Amino acid sequence: MAPTPKPPKTPVKKVSKAQSSQDPIQKLPYKKIRQLGKGGFGVVDLMKRTTSPKEKFAVKIQQIGKRTNKIKEEFNIHKELEHESIIKVFELIQFENQYFMVMEYANKGVLWDLIPKDDVLEVELAQKLFKQLIAGIKYLHSQGIVHRDIKPDNLLIFKEEILKICDFGSAKKYLNGDQEILFSTGAGSKSFNAPEIFSEDEFRGPPLDIWAAGLVLVCMLVNSQPWERATPGDKGYSAWKRGKLFNEWPWTEVDPMAMSLISWILMEDLNRRYTIEQIEQSDWLQMAPAIPTTEIPTLKNLPGLAYLPYHHIRELRSGTYGHVHLMKSTHNPENLMALKIIPRRRGVQNVQDEYYINRKLMSNEFIIKVFGMSNHSGNCYLTLEYADGGDLLEVMPRRKPVSPELGHHFFKQLLAGIKYMHSQGVVHRDLKPDNLLVFKERATLKIADFGNARHFRYNGNEVWFAEKKYGTRMYMAPEAYTAIRYRGPPTDVFACGLVLVVVLTRINLWERAEIKDPSYAKWVAGGSPDGENWNNLDPRVVDLIRLMLLESPYFRHTIDNIENSEWMQMERDQKKLWSQIEEMKDNVKEKAKKKEEKNEEVC
Repeated sequence: MAPTPKPPKTPVKKVSKAQSSQDPIQKLPYKKIRQLGKGGFGVVDLMKRTTSPKEKFAVKIQQIGKRTNKIKEEFNIHKELEHESIIKVFELIQFENQYFMVMEYANKGVLWDLIPKDDVLEVELAQKLFKQLIAGIKYLHSQGIVHRDIKPDNLLIFKEEILKICDFGSAKKYLNGDQEILFSTGAGSKSFNAPEIFSEDEFRGPPLDIWAAGLVLVCMLVNSQPWERATPGDKGYSAWKRGKLFNEWPWTEVDPMAMSLISWILMEDLNRRYTIEQIEQSDWLQMAPAIPTTEIPTLKNLPGLAYLPYHHIRELRSGTYGHVHLMKSTHNPENLMALKIIPRRRGVQNVQDEYYINRKLMSNEFIIKVFGMSNHSGNCYLTLEYADGGDLLEVMPRRKPVSPELGHHFFKQLLAGIKYMHSQGVVHRDLKPDNLLVFKERATLKIADFGNARHFRYNGNEVWFAEKKYGTRMYMAPEAYTAIRYRGPPTDVFACGLVLVVVLTRINLWERAEIKDPSYAKWVAGGSPDGENWNNLDPRVVDLIRLMLLESPYFRHTIDNIENSEWMQMERDQKKLWSQIEEMKDNVKEKAKKKEEKNEEVC
C-alpha cells in the first residue's frame, strides 16, 4: 500500500510552569462551558476558544499516568486522519498532570441520542448514517488502521444528519508496509466484539470493524443490542445463530434486504463475512441517499486556487468531471504540475477515493503520480505529475496510426501498468487514449484518471460488479450491459484491446459493445472493420486483438496471456524504435508551437 502524504509532526503543546498557580483550564486558550461526558479515560468538556467564543470544541481531559503513552498514541493516529466521516482533532496540550485533546464538537450528540427510546430510526435515515459509517471505516482501512471500538457511543452526529467516527483510543495500525499484522487480544466493548476475539487464535483487524458496524446497524433498525458477547454460551447470540431472532418483534419489522445485509455482515465464518466493498454494493445500501458533505480541513494541503504556491500557465484539458490546468511553482518556475479541478457536486468522497487509490498505485513507473488533495470554495483540487507529451492521441501523427514498433512500445507499458494495478486489487474501469499520458523524453506511458477505479479484491476474495454504467461507453465491455454481475479485470483487458486498435489503426470499432450496435454485431459474427489501416495489420496482432475483445469474459485473454502472445514476444528493431521516438518528440513540439501561436492569435 502506498503511504499517504504525512503532515509535519505536531508536537504536544506544554503550558508554562510559571502559570501553574492557577487552575489548568483557566490557563488554556479555551473556556469550559459544560461537561459532555465521563468515562474510565477521564472527562470530555464542551469548551469555547477565548479569542473567538463562537467556536466550540470537545476537549478530552485525561490525567497523566499509566495511560500517558496511550493518549499520545491515540493522538498520533487520529491527527493523521482526514475524512468526512472521521471527527477532526486539532491539538494535544499538556499541562501539569493532565492532557487536553481538542476535537471537533458534534452538536447532536452520539448515535444513541438520535435513536428514539421506544422506537427505531426511519429506514432512510438509517441508510444515510450507515453509508457514512461504512465510508469512514473504508477510509481507515485504506490507511492501514483498524478502529476496534465501533459502537453507537463512538459515532457522533452533526446537524443535517452527518455522522463521524470518534475515539481512537483502541485504534491500531494493522499494516507493516504491505504485511498485515494479526491480533491476539481484543479491545473495545464486549457486546460489539466479533466472535474471533473470544477464540484462542490470532485474527485479522478489518473484519472486527465490519462486525461492529453490523451491530450498529442492528441498533438503528431494532433498537437493541442482541447479545452481551458473541460466544456459544450467550443466549442472545445462540438464538441468532439458530435463526430464532428473525421471528421476533421488532426483527420482523426489518426490511428483508436490510435483514439479508445484516446476516452477511454478522457471519461468524470470516471467509463468508461481507467485505466493505460487498456492503457498499448491497441492494439495501445502494438505495441510500447521497452522503452529505462537509468542508475538509485544508491547512495541510492546498487550500484553493488563489492560495496555491503555483502560477497558472494554461488549461490542458476539460471534461465532464473537471478541468486540468498546467501550473508552475512560485518557488521554482521549472517545476511544473498538473492541477485537476473537480466540482464538489461530484462528491468529495468520490474525489477522496480517486486520490487514495492513485496514491496507493503511484509507486509503479507506469502510473501517474498524485501529490496532494484539497477542498476549497466549492471545488476539490488534485495536484498531479505533469506529462509533457499530453495524452496518447496527442503524440500520434495526425490522421495516421503509429508504427508497429512504437505501438508495441506503448502497449507493453500499458500492460505493465494494468498488471500492477490488478496485483494491488484495483480495476481502472476507464482505460482509453485520453487517460494514457506520455512523457516525451523516453516515450514513457502512464495511466491516469482513477475517478472510476474500484477495489475488486478484499481479504483475498474477489468482488464482482453490478454497475451498468462506468467509464466511457465506447470502451465498456459487453458484460457491463447485461443484467448479471461481472468481474473487474476482464473489463480492463477489453478496453486495453480497443486502445490497441486505436493506436495501430486510428479506428474506433463501435459506439458500444451491444449486439444492437451494427458494428459490434458484425465483429461478434467474425467480421472486420473496413479500411487500409486494418488490412495492413500483422495477422498475429489481429489474432491478439480478437482474443482480447471476445464477448465472453471467461474466454477473453488475461494479462498473462497477452504478455505471452506471439505478437508481444516478437523482437523489435531498437534503432528503428528510438528513431521513431525522436520523430514523435519533434511532432509533439511542432503541435505545441502551433497551439501557442493559435492561443496568441486568440488573445
